[in-house]
Amino acid sequence: LCAQPEWKFSKQKENVKVYTRDVGNKGFKELRTLATFTGVNLHQIFAAFKDVAAAAEWSTNCRYGKCIKINSQTDYYNYFIIHAPWPLKNRDVIFHSQVYYEAEDSTLHIRATAQPDLLPE
Repeated sequence: LCAQPEWKFSKQKENVKVYTRDVGNKGFKELRTLATFTGVNLHQIFAAFKDVAAAAEWSTNCRYGKCIKINSQTDYYNYFIIHAPWPLKNRDVIFHSQVYYEAEDSTLHIRATAQPDLLPE
């Protein structure tokens, strides 16, 4: 097995920390975002992430969001249009999102993996 590169701290804004690591030799980076919320219950956070159509209101550079397939309450596929600055064109992306909860430390995990093979040509 090949060892995964270590996560490197990238930036922090308020209660959100962003980490990155290289993905092979493709020039892409994988992102990991950790956030701590107080005064909000996990059901509210989960509901916000599932409200894909509202993502354009709170997610930087998101112009459009739509849920395109639901396997279960915790397993679904979302389509987004992400704004790119001129001279680039906006980007289409499909994420497979899987959610799980760790009761012992009240942690909600949302794993969103890009699915480029599902985008139309």
